[in-house]
Amino acid sequence: MNKYNDLAKIIVQNVGGKENIKSLTHCVSRLRFQLTDENKANTDILNETDGIVKVIQSAGQYQVVIGTHVGEVYGAVKNEAKTSLEVLDTDSETHESKK
Repeated sequence: MNKYNDLAKIIVQNVGGKENIKSLTHCVSRLRFQLTDENKANTDILNETDGIVKVIQSAGQYQVVIGTHVGEVYGAVKNEAKTSLEVLDTDSETHESKK
C-alpha cells in the first residue's frame, strides 16, 4: 500500500472526480492536471490539505504543488483515478498510434 493513497483520494475527489480529469502529468514538484471543468475543483480544500503545498491555476493547467516526492503521489493519483494511460498521459498520440 502506497503511503500516499489517502492523499491521492483527497486530490482526485477535490479536482472534481476522475471523470473531470482530462490529463495528468507531473514535473519536479507539481501534479499538472487539465480538467474538464475547473469550477468543479475544491481549491480551498486542497490548499488546506496536509501534503499539498498550494494549488496554482495557470495557462489552462490546474497545478497541485506537492514537493520532490511528487512522483510517488502521481502514481497513487493515477491508481486512484483508475483511468487509462491514454487519458492521463500527455503522450497519448504515442499510445494511440500503437493500437
